[in-house]
Amino acid sequence: YPDGKLWAHYSYDSNTKKQVDEGFDEKGKPIPGFIYLKEAEFPGGKNGWIAYLGENIKTKVPVKKGAPKGTYQVIIRFIVDKDGKIASIEPETSIGYGMEEEVIRVIKKSPRWSPLILLGKQENAFRRQPITFVVEEK
Repeated sequence: YPDGKLWAHYSYDSNTKKQVDEGFDEKGKPIPGFIYLKEAEFPGGKNGWIAYLGENIKTKVPVKKGAPKGTYQVIIRFIVDKDGKIASIEPETSIGYGMEEEVIRVIKKSPRWSPLILLGKQENAFRRQPITFVVEEK
């Protein structure tokens, strides 16, 4: 705080593998349930996100759009906002053949995430999602 009082403290004990998050109000009293840092998370965590993408991306889109044989990696960036909603979805690549559009379609329909918590407050989290499409000869 501006008056020099401690606002937050984080430590990690490698022996017990436990983290300690502490937050304090302006009077120096502990804030119950304070979270120093918790990354934005898809329901089911990283494995849930991978499963969601795998189940929903139509992998044949580039084939149907005439993409030549090859391996293509598209990258889409997006924000998980303070409410856990997906926002500002933008492609970083422009390979074409419907690949970026397909990944954007799936990310747009994503269920709500748990938002990023930083120093006890919900914040926007910025994400980059690479997806690889493989087009093979028949």
